[in-house]
Amino acid sequence: MEERRTTCRYKISVAVVVRRQPKATASSIVHAKPRHVSTRGIYFTSNQRLEVWARVGLSLTLPLQTAESSGVVVHAKAKAERVEENPDHVAARFGVAAVIDSYDIVRPKAAT
Repeated sequence: MEERRTTCRYKISVAVVVRRQPKATASSIVHAKPRHVSTRGIYFTSNQRLEVWARVGLSLTLPLQTAESSGVVVHAKAKAERVEENPDHVAARFGVAAVIDSYDIVRPKAAT
C-alpha cells in the first residue's frame, strides 16, 4: 500500500485536553492520550466516545529543550474524522483520528 501522508507524524506522550465544541463546560472535557500528532492531524485514545464529525478544541503542551521555559502550548480546532472502538484490544477505549482545522502556538513569555 502506498503511503499517502504529506506531513510527518510524531509520537508524543504529553497530556492533551480535548473539549467538545461549541460548549466549553467542565462536562465537555474528554480525557485523552495522544498517540501521534502532525501539523494536519492528531490520533488520540480516550475512554469517552466522540461522534464522527464532532468538532473539538485541543490543548497540549510541548516541552522545549531549554532550561528557561517549560514548553509551548498548542491550541487547535479539529474535527473527528474516524472513531475506532477498542483500539489495541483495550476494552472501554476509543481511538479518534481528528483533522486539525487551525492551531495557535502560545510561547511562554521571556523572564525579565
